[in-house]
Amino acid sequence: MGGYYTGEYEDFKVKTPVFSVLEDKGRIVGYAAKIGLKEGVQESSKFQVVQRVYHADTQSTTYKYVATVQPVKKMIWDNRYNAVLEQAEGAELNYTTFRKVAGGEILPGMLLVEGKFSKVEQAK
Repeated sequence: MGGYYTGEYEDFKVKTPVFSVLEDKGRIVGYAAKIGLKEGVQESSKFQVVQRVYHADTQSTTYKYVATVQPVKKMIWDNRYNAVLEQAEGAELNYTTFRKVAGGEILPGMLLVEGKFSKVEQAK
């Protein structure tokens, strides 16, 4: 674990928006997010992609599962302190690239949540 917390407490799970959809000649090749080694991202990490849904009638928010993603090997951003000065592998990147392993369409702004997100509304 390297000292990073990846337990069951929702408040301590890594959460960040999808920064952009990466395309090559009109084909989706991955998804970018501004997280990396500083947040404990590893090749084996899995993230759920969820969409925030606001219900005006009840003035409440729920989260809908969209997809599951994993970091792409050798495309994990080394955003740790002094990584650039130490010329660490991945320090030249500006984001971590993820690939979809299951689910539907991912759009910029959707939320990446480490592991299973207990606040996700179950499909009916």
